[in-house]
Amino acid sequence: MFFFSLTWSTVSYINNTFFCRDSSRGSEVHRHQGVWGAARNTASTTNWWIGASQEMKRADGIWVRLVGSGDLDILCNDHTEEGVAEGVQRAISELRERMDSTEVSLRLKDTGLFFWPNGGSPSPLPAFPPTKPCSDLLTLMRDGDDKARAKVQGKRQDKSKKLLVSLQLLWNMCVPSDAVVTPCLRQTNNTVRATRLCLPLDVLFEASSRQPWGDVIVQLMHRLKQQVQESGKWLERGETLQPPIPLHFLLTGGALITVPLPPALSDDDLKEFRMELHSCHDVPLDRPCFRRGNALTLPGSGYQEFFLRSPHTSLSPPSVPDAQMFLVQGDYMYYHYGQGGTSDSGWGCAYRSLQTIASWFKLQAYTSRTAPSHEEIQQALVDVGDKPKNFVGSTHWIGSIEVQAVLGQLFGISSRILCVSKGSELESYARELVAHFSCEGTPVMMGGGVLAHTILGVMWSKTSGETRFLVLDPHYTGPDDLNPVLDKGWCGWKRADFWDPNSFYNLCLPLRPREF
Repeated sequence: MFFFSLTWSTVSYINNTFFCRDSSRGSEVHRHQGVWGAARNTASTTNWWIGASQEMKRADGIWVRLVGSGDLDILCNDHTEEGVAEGVQRAISELRERMDSTEVSLRLKDTGLFFWPNGGSPSPLPAFPPTKPCSDLLTLMRDGDDKARAKVQGKRQDKSKKLLVSLQLLWNMCVPSDAVVTPCLRQTNNTVRATRLCLPLDVLFEASSRQPWGDVIVQLMHRLKQQVQESGKWLERGETLQPPIPLHFLLTGGALITVPLPPALSDDDLKEFRMELHSCHDVPLDRPCFRRGNALTLPGSGYQEFFLRSPHTSLSPPSVPDAQMFLVQGDYMYYHYGQGGTSDSGWGCAYRSLQTIASWFKLQAYTSRTAPSHEEIQQALVDVGDKPKNFVGSTHWIGSIEVQAVLGQLFGISSRILCVSKGSELESYARELVAHFSCEGTPVMMGGGVLAHTILGVMWSKTSGETRFLVLDPHYTGPDDLNPVLDKGWCGWKRADFWDPNSFYNLCLPLRPREF
């Protein structure tokens, strides 16, 4: 028998009053007067956001998420594959039937707002009618978030952040007190294998702000039952009765895909299954899209980031007539001087640029390896024979050629070196940078004149040749705060005269592996 620790809730009715027990808050019981749409809002509401390059397709879209669990009581008459499959199918069917019953209710997370998708409300008076649009629900959520908004008032907001509405799936603890229940006992002499599994459920999809809330609830329940069926297919195989974990993936173009994956199988074990997903959703096989590392990180996952993620997404593009913009494809983490307790001011800029590039490959799921430390970078250069043993632990700087060597040694990544004889000639290489960001989409390390920078994109006018470069500067020494990073130009668009016009520069252009 397997047990999973996750947020779950149950509801009990007593004389038109219901009690909600939420495991995430221990044994505390909250009492609310039951109505169809809402109880009095007794808790402050937090507006959760999805940020960085995890963007949605429509500007008025809202991500709606439903999280919970369902019990699967699996009874197998024998230990054969057929016996296990029959037991799983029976348990899945029973759980889906329960989802169509009045046992189910939904709660808007951190509020007293409840919904009964299949009826069974303790009160016939809806406080939030299903005909109202989603935008009205967002207004209710924002009303409870004045204090949170006041704390960030005046701060620069990430333009790519979208609102996430989170709901919890609840199950009734008992039937209404006026219900008539007749106990029934049945004795059998068969030998059965009984297993109870707690099946994690996590539904995420995009709704329009103008969509009626009742329609959203119908979609949520349909997707929930569909997810239960998909999870059951993994369990029917009988290889392991370990519940699949639902993961969410955001494809290029804004499509949200949720896929339950068994935790016992690695990405390599799932290669054929991932190939089927690529084919089903018409996604090319030249880059990972359905590896676990590609999954969205959502609130409540326990994952915490200490560095800024993709700060350039909050910038406005410069005004360049008849110009096109070509940017890094995917997220990265901003590494700069002084992070991690390493005092590297004056010598570590190329190390930090390399760490930013390494974070890009990890966030795109090409590797599970984290960004290497300064000593790991130095040891890699010793291992390839580029540096002597006493280089490890030193404060010697490195350049683009060393960055190329480390990427190959630690990550198996090939890179191309672009040589610029003078900084004043950098604009003449804009066409090559356009090709790089269009085809490879990786961050570029630029070193020369004892300085190193990371180039994240280029804006180029084909007619006039006017060019701007999107630069991430590793020489920043302040806190990981978006405001000073953008306001002081540590991440921003630069002209070619940002660099020394007479210095020689090498650009390291990492090549993206063609694999899925």
